[in-house]
Amino acid sequence: MSGATSKLLGMVAALGSGAGLAIQSAMNGALAVPLGSGLMASPVSFLVGVATLLLVAPFKLGQKPRDKGPNPKPLYWWHWCTGGSIGVCYICAGTFLGPKLGYGLFFCSVVAGQIITSLVLDHIAFLDLRRQPVTVWRVGSTVVVLVGAVLAIVDKVDVALGVGKLVGFVLLSFASGCLMAIQAPINSSLTIRFGTLPHRTALISFSVGTLYILVIWGISVGVKGRGLADVHVSESEPFMWFGGVLGVLYVVASVSLAPILGVGLFVVFVVFGQLFMSLFIDVFGLFASNSISATPLRIVGVVLVFVGAAGFRMLPLRLSSCPCAGQVSKAGEPTTSAEQKMHEQRAEVEDPSEDEADVAYASAPAGLARV
Repeated sequence: MSGATSKLLGMVAALGSGAGLAIQSAMNGALAVPLGSGLMASPVSFLVGVATLLLVAPFKLGQKPRDKGPNPKPLYWWHWCTGGSIGVCYICAGTFLGPKLGYGLFFCSVVAGQIITSLVLDHIAFLDLRRQPVTVWRVGSTVVVLVGAVLAIVDKVDVALGVGKLVGFVLLSFASGCLMAIQAPINSSLTIRFGTLPHRTALISFSVGTLYILVIWGISVGVKGRGLADVHVSESEPFMWFGGVLGVLYVVASVSLAPILGVGLFVVFVVFGQLFMSLFIDVFGLFASNSISATPLRIVGVVLVFVGAAGFRMLPLRLSSCPCAGQVSKAGEPTTSAEQKMHEQRAEVEDPSEDEADVAYASAPAGLARV
């Protein structure tokens, strides 16, 4: 298979994995109805994800365990539990807020929160991230994302829901996106410092998240005292039970496609698939969701969110590959002594092919797969 064909197929697969993330939230929201609550649907999603990851955990999926380097950094207790807890917050947000807001608006809010937070995290070099200073281009791309999210919200005011609740739900969705941006480098740091593979790190986070959500469900049952009385499995459809599988498929895609497409292109196609599939779910009422019309303003808003995300992710990476951005010149030497020092430091601790897969896994938007 030629390189061009592999890249084209990789783009299609990345697009599909992003669409799968939107479908996963819709499936979880649909499953919440026959199971009586989102607190019943969320554990199912986690358990299915754990079961699927257990099947693929023994395999390396063409990857090598991450090198800890000559001076490995320590692992802390919060490395093991934070990713799972943030994943629980996001799964619950998607299950509860997606059906109320519509999945187009939900994901617009999530992507806005994630990109704004990642702007800050890159600037401060959070955990093991490379420092990427705030630039005019990045700020401008962030503003485009915010404008798009606002346009998607403007004509979505539901009188029955109330403006207050609508704004509150949007802010909660935005906050879940912020948390997902924080979760990403934590999971990536665990992968590197533990010297393991991304999908095995995902298994750890999925398992921890399962424990968290089961405890929350147990407390809810104890307070309400209803137990399984509201669960009607016979009223569910088979498709509702496989949301966790789509999350796992995203992890496999992120590991496999990053070396083929590059990090920026992979993330852009994931966002594209995620946002537009969420819009289609709303318009056609797919996966037992309510049908919500796509007005021109909503479509423009979703497109702007995608354009802003594309600009935020792709152009800085392209600039970073130019000699003027600290890479090697045509003669084979860094352009300045400062750049040479940076280049040597990176060469000491990094394998670029491995790092791309880690960054893709860590920075993908709103990934339920990294729970």
